[in-house]
Amino acid sequence: MSRKQEFPELYFNIDLKRNFLGPFIADIIPLIIVSLLLFIVLMTMTRDKEEIEAYGFNASSVLGYCSGLFFVLIISHVFLRDKLAAQSLIYLETLYFIMYFMILIISINSILFSSQRLRTLFHIRDNSLMKLLYWPLILGVFLLKTLIEFY
Repeated sequence: MSRKQEFPELYFNIDLKRNFLGPFIADIIPLIIVSLLLFIVLMTMTRDKEEIEAYGFNASSVLGYCSGLFFVLIISHVFLRDKLAAQSLIYLETLYFIMYFMILIISINSILFSSQRLRTLFHIRDNSLMKLLYWPLILGVFLLKTLIEFY
């Protein structure tokens, strides 16, 4: 009699299910909403007097919006850290850091745009350069980080 026939084989089947919707809503949706709201804040930057009255644009209001969005991101980021209890930096956290950087960029942009003394690239065509580069910049950095992380 062979050795295989003497001992029966033991098999285990493990069935795992992952709830995708809950973590997606809790962790990704705040990033999407903040990036959309940040773009809306960027689009309200103008030098046209009528639009300034309609939107109420000034550098301090943009800084107020950005600080509110920063607070939302901080709360969401802390919630993520508490939920995972990871010791090192995880991929999803880097997306939060990218959004922190974008909030800083938009804040600096609003100060430079509203400055009367500094004539920069931001003054050309009512800040069109930043408005056009926002989505390619943010999505390009997300893509670059994803490629670095997973390939």
